[in-house]
Amino acid sequence: MATDREERIRQRAHQLWEEQGRPEGKHAEHWQQASSEVGEDDTPAHQLQQDPPEGDRDTIESELARRQYDELENGKPQG
Repeated sequence: MATDREERIRQRAHQLWEEQGRPEGKHAEHWQQASSEVGEDDTPAHQLQQDPPEGDRDTIESELARRQYDELENGKPQG
């Protein structure tokens, strides 16, 4: 189960991804930037440099693929 801090990082990483036009392959960069922005709290510094959890990475990439498919099917951007 994700901690409150991990949830804030996940939300901020997703926001960065959206703001940057949903680029592919930037999940680790967004996660690291979000980790820095959220702050250390009581988490050891070495944990801030880790990649996002696999589930978050899959969620972002799946959402991107779904939206691209919807755009192709409907001929207009979704969301």
